[in-house]
Amino acid sequence: MPNPFAKSRKTDNPYAIYICGDFTWHVLKTYKMPKSEVERFGVLVAATPEWLEAYGITKPYMPTPDEYLDQTADA
Repeated sequence: MPNPFAKSRKTDNPYAIYICGDFTWHVLKTYKMPKSEVERFGVLVAATPEWLEAYGITKPYMPTPDEYLDQTADA
């Protein structure tokens, strides 16, 4: 199975957004399959439904990157 996140995206359309302290990063591409990733840093604050499914994240609600960016732009 190919990596579903291997295609690069633009910064305003990330697969996921993580925050660690004052640092925010947008995941625009991954080089590894989700099962090979080591997730130790940052807190996931937004993700596409595909990202949530691939990483087995089951939260009651997680905003999409578009929703999250709209909220932070208004603040």
